[in-house]
Amino acid sequence: MNTNTHELATNPFSAVLLQMQYTPLLNIEHYIAPIQDMLRKLGYPLCHTMKGDIVQLTTSGDLEKKAIEQWMLVSSDYQKALILDAEKCTFQVFDTQANSLDAIVREFEFLVHTLDTILDFSIITRLGLRCIQSIVESTNLSWKTIVQKGFLGSSLPVDIPWTGSGWYNFALQRTIQLQVLQNPSIFQVRILQNPSGRLYPDDILRDPRGLTDFVTPQTLVTCIDLDHYGSVEYIDKQTLLLNQKEIFHAFYAVIMKVFLTTITTKEAHALWS
Repeated sequence: MNTNTHELATNPFSAVLLQMQYTPLLNIEHYIAPIQDMLRKLGYPLCHTMKGDIVQLTTSGDLEKKAIEQWMLVSSDYQKALILDAEKCTFQVFDTQANSLDAIVREFEFLVHTLDTILDFSIITRLGLRCIQSIVESTNLSWKTIVQKGFLGSSLPVDIPWTGSGWYNFALQRTIQLQVLQNPSIFQVRILQNPSGRLYPDDILRDPRGLTDFVTPQTLVTCIDLDHYGSVEYIDKQTLLLNQKEIFHAFYAVIMKVFLTTITTKEAHALWS
């Protein structure tokens, strides 16, 4: 991959997530005990069970609430976690300075292989890579220094009595035809802000106890959230498992090119060099 990323001394991302989706395992709860026992020996000794609801669109176009149960297997320092449910597994890495993309992909491959020995996935349907940069607003650093002008948003009329400073959200989606995939992949970029000091987007949970996701309260945090994923359901499972690295690196090449050439500034690159 020939990009300027190799010139950066510091990994610019605050979190990296890899995800694999598969055809539903309706009795997955019966496999959690052996999975937990195996992963605790591999450096993931903490286990949390999470229950909630998701809203999804049915084939008839109606919104339907669906109960979901997830199991979160976490390293003792909460820097890595594997989140598992009946339809997907997500690998979260937060100590990105200590882990290259190669190292993250290798560990995910190992974890997927471990799961496959127990669950024996029938069909893998999708792979995805998500990279997040969290910018904590301070007197020395502003998100407007990091993000290029084209992504800063429009100004509102000054003669309206606005209260508070407000916050900014932006989203863009495009499709890409990659050689490593038979189907077009989907690339999304979002810029999300929250004034509560939460370091990551609301759908990312590092610690179910809620102890590690916040900086100083009432601090503006801007998240540059880049997500690249694609359908792999027509690729033979064994072939796919052997070629995960190539697919994830293809996803990453697009993410980094957009991140460095289109979204972030030269001033930001100097901070990471």
